[in-house]
Amino acid sequence: TQAAAAQGNPSQQAMVQDQLAGLMTQFQGTNPPAWAAGAIRTANAQMASRGLGSSSLAGQAIVQAAMESALPIAQADARTVLQNNVLSF
Repeated sequence: TQAAAAQGNPSQQAMVQDQLAGLMTQFQGTNPPAWAAGAIRTANAQMASRGLGSSSLAGQAIVQAAMESALPIAQADARTVLQNNVLSF
């Protein structure tokens, strides 16, 4: 007999992009989520030390730092969702 390979379509929640979007919604006003606060403080300090504390470049650096700190969390969350979906077959 021939064995058929398991095929599946991962849910939207198993996509890193979906998990990343969910993490980005956690930003409320001037209070960043705890997982991003350290990266934002570091980016702020680096920009301030260069005299760029209130520049648009600093704003971009802060957004980049927040997104980079969210990526490993989003990847882990998507992997967990995918593994849970696979185990439920």
